Amino acid sequence: MARTALAAALALAACNPPVAAPGSGSAGPGVEPTSLSAADLRRDAVRAPLATSVVDAYSNAPSADEGFAARWSPDGTRVLFASQRNNAPQIYAGDPSRPEAAATALTIGPERAPVAQYTRDGKSILFLRDTGADENFAIWRADADGSHATNLTPGEALHRGEPLLPRARGDTMLYSAARKTSPDVRLMRQPVAGGAATQVYIQHAPGALLDVTPDGTRALMAEFYADDDVRLTEIDVATGAAHRVFPSVGPSVGPSAGPPAGVYTAAYSASGASVYVATDSADGVVLRVVDAATGAARGEYRDKIRTSPLSVLASPRGDTVAIGVDAGTHGEVRILDAATLTVRHDVTAPLGEIWLGAFRDDGGAFSISISRPSQPDDPTR
Repeated sequence: MARTALAAALALAACNPPVAAPGSGSAGPGVEPTSLSAADLRRDAVRAPLATSVVDAYSNAPSADEGFAARWSPDGTRVLFASQRNNAPQIYAGDPSRPEAAATALTIGPERAPVAQYTRDGKSILFLRDTGADENFAIWRADADGSHATNLTPGEALHRGEPLLPRARGDTMLYSAARKTSPDVRLMRQPVAGGAATQVYIQHAPGALLDVTPDGTRALMAEFYADDDVRLTEIDVATGAAHRVFPSVGPSVGPSAGPPAGVYTAAYSASGASVYVATDSADGVVLRVVDAATGAARGEYRDKIRTSPLSVLASPRGDTVAIGVDAGTHGEVRILDAATLTVRHDVTAPLGEIWLGAFRDDGGAFSISISRPSQPDDPTR
């Protein structure tokens, strides 16, 4: 949900109404309130739905960048999530079959830990932690119960992204890292068990690692030049060779052959053969499916809310795709058939800001995070 200045102003007015003039219906100490006229009641009745929709859609999350939905354990019996219930964000584990049960704190402050996931064998967790909120995140590993926490990246202070673990290569993690003093972004590979990190590729432009293929042989990087000029590059993890995937296939260095394009999200399909790209089109936003090797079009999806930014999550089974829709005042989620890109059904969710999380390893469920005015962003199954 993208809150506009108008929505913020309306929400503020709803929470802090102006002081009424004498005789307008508000009363001072010891003065009987004035009854509202029939015209006043009709006026308020007309305005009530707008005020209610604005207040109900208010985001209770710290920022859009901190939306973090629950991550499943490999066996599907536990979830990890971040919470600020004890001030700085920390990682908690819960039982999805018993949502009423108390969650277990796995990390302890004062330094924040905003993101975590299980390792592929489920025996450990990986989480990010910075110092003094400096955004130079280190990658930490701990046992599944939070014990024996170890910093896997104790060297240079870098802005590291969340590590990505290939589904078929659980011993390896890939992540992007950058210095605050340089726009360059490095793609790093490192053993999950610990050890030295290897630089796979360096990108001389701002950006980030977006996804990796299930076998861990290819990685998808984004290059940011402007909101309407984002380029997607695929990296061969073994050799560091790179080629442009979108908006046009070609060398990874230099401008695209075609016009620039904005990108809202990008992710590999379950097999890694295709890439889902949410991008602008002449009449709104479209989710395109392109061949990862050739860039050839394989299909597209246009949402019924045509101008809404989209996010995408592919099931590991390859049969379904979850779509997050930024509808302006709220978020919506739909489940598509992966083969036809037709809507199977909409997800019933309360009004609020929504982030897609992750699929369970068996592909039978995925998580989302919902931020509501009466409840901060909450991992929901």
